[in-house]
Amino acid sequence: MQQARPQIFRTQKDQAKILALKRRSSTNIVDALEQQLRELFLARHPKLKLSPEKAKQETAKFLKSKKKKPLEKQGSWVYFKWNRTLVHILDEDDFFELRTARNKNLITKGEQEKLRTFRIGIAGLSVGNSAALVLALEGAETMRLADFDELSLSNLNRIRGSITQLGLNKTIMTARQVYELNPYAKLELFEKGLHQARDLKKFVADPPKLDVLVDEIDDVIMKVQLRLKARKLRIPVLSVADNGTNSIADVERFDLEPKRKLYHGLLQDSKASKLQRDILSKEKMRMIADIVGVEYVTSRMKTSFLEVGNTLYSWPQLGGASMLSGATLAYLVKKIAFGENLESGKYDVNFDRIFENQYDSLTAKQRRNRENKEFLHKQKELFS
Repeated sequence: MQQARPQIFRTQKDQAKILALKRRSSTNIVDALEQQLRELFLARHPKLKLSPEKAKQETAKFLKSKKKKPLEKQGSWVYFKWNRTLVHILDEDDFFELRTARNKNLITKGEQEKLRTFRIGIAGLSVGNSAALVLALEGAETMRLADFDELSLSNLNRIRGSITQLGLNKTIMTARQVYELNPYAKLELFEKGLHQARDLKKFVADPPKLDVLVDEIDDVIMKVQLRLKARKLRIPVLSVADNGTNSIADVERFDLEPKRKLYHGLLQDSKASKLQRDILSKEKMRMIADIVGVEYVTSRMKTSFLEVGNTLYSWPQLGGASMLSGATLAYLVKKIAFGENLESGKYDVNFDRIFENQYDSLTAKQRRNRENKEFLHKQKELFS
């Protein structure tokens, strides 16, 4: 199994292991604990911001008091085996306090604690990778990550990866990225993906069950099965699809509406329950088109969709849209975690509407309506 979790050494009891790693010529050592202590002190004394000289004096006193015990024996040391780096950091609660200090009060202290322990499941780690990283940046610590796929070169137009990681499982890659932001994160990894019923059950329902499910997988059959399981357990489902340079968000509040129809009724329950994994590729593509909603799809995406299997191997995705989708998912997760109002529905996260003055003019709407009719006609011919 590929290494995904760093080793955390507590300075009091793991001195021999820490020294052994330090003695290795291959170990890269990053020891900025004094800087972290300085930042932590200032974050706890914000009034010093207006008195630079006093801040300097008070910080020096604080550091002098901390150095009564050797700094190398304080905090924790974290070893990242995959890049052979040993890092000296604050203890867990101090680390979390400082790493999220600049979130205040865009995220309040109480909200930060809610997000820290909110149980988030992310299935599919292309757009899901962006979501996981944004959530980790903003203080989420408890996540289940699932994807069977490996990073390929064509993925690097939209996934925050590296050519040094080509061939690496996306779950492992994402976990490493999260751990490098926060070694204390609580991650459960499903690097073989969600192919079997037992995998799905463990991912969604294993106690404690998820608080929110983020669906970013391509497998349309599993997308349905995830929703059926989430609805049964009253877990909200979020999904955001790339749409050219924009995104389309689906919010399904099964926690508040346990009888809500899948995909806002776009996919009938009777049909969903009979879906078989071996349905034809064309049928899957027709389902995807129905689920997304043609009225939201940009002109270039509609044109590209019809070329899949002809001049295009797969539908196009852009890095900007992937990042936008990840940020949108993080926003929606926070709305649910903080108990704010968020209704079920389909939402158009649309830059064109913001920056194009005539986007919602009558002429533009009529043009899009004509495009939609033409697309549906061509789609019917293609999938018949």
